[in-house]
Amino acid sequence: MERNYWVRTEHGRIWGPYTISALERLRGQLTEKCEASTDGKEWHPGADFPELRSLLVPARKIERQTAAPAAAGPRISKAMAEAFGIGGTPAAPSDSSQAPDGAAGATAPATKTAPGVAKGPPVIAPVIAKGPPVVAK
Repeated sequence: MERNYWVRTEHGRIWGPYTISALERLRGQLTEKCEASTDGKEWHPGADFPELRSLLVPARKIERQTAAPAAAGPRISKAMAEAFGIGGTPAAPSDSSQAPDGAAGATAPATKTAPGVAKGPPVIAPVIAKGPPVVAK
């Protein structure tokens, strides 16, 4: 008959009772700081059990990888930069000086589209009337 073991991790999690073959499936989660028990009540360092030593490995050191410092500006795509005239690529001026409703300069600046993308209808900016504010009664 195989002997059963309880294993307590350094974080306090307890597994068991398991046979050694079952504990082998926990390899990588059991570190050298784990404690073991044969009855679930009296705990000893895992290294005190020669049959468990091969399962208890040193904790892996997880090193944080630091990214190279990014450029100072916001991260936007080339298409967005072209669309908003950012980065020395100004948007093309509007072809018409009259909006369809007759308001002068009411159209938004034309934007470049990517090759193979259909160009939609022009975007019309809202017209803001100048004058005294309207107060609702």
